[in-house]
Amino acid sequence: MWNTYAQSAFKADAEPSFCWTQYAGHGPGPELLVAPVGAHGRGVRVRRGPPDPSRLFPLVREQLNPGGRFVFPQPPAIPGAYGPQGMYKGGFAGKAQFTYRYSYTPAVWERHLLRAGFATAEATVTEAPTPGHIGTLIVRAEAPVRGFILPPKG
Repeated sequence: MWNTYAQSAFKADAEPSFCWTQYAGHGPGPELLVAPVGAHGRGVRVRRGPPDPSRLFPLVREQLNPGGRFVFPQPPAIPGAYGPQGMYKGGFAGKAQFTYRYSYTPAVWERHLLRAGFATAEATVTEAPTPGHIGTLIVRAEAPVRGFILPPKG
């Protein structure tokens, strides 16, 4: 997502565009990624499917600099269907290709992030622009800002 935004942001004749939701021009923009100077970290590469959030989130947290942000969107959980869920890629025809995703209530996402060592966590659903359509769950967390020690005087 970030690469797509960055490519459009630096073309002289293009308006930057960045969508967290599945509805173009709806919802928050790149401001969710704005973090204090020096707060950016390194990426986390996942080699085999999406790992359990209780395993992934500590890895993400370790890669962030103090004050760095971790943000991700996904569909809200279907009521009563929580935890790991399998889904087919590309519809129901052709060669079987599947993936897993995790689905939780906003409060459970926040709990996973706080347990992983993030200082703050917030998960909210951005409603769709058309009433009754699927909204977007946007999850945000911030790494703790470590205090610093002033050099000794004199």
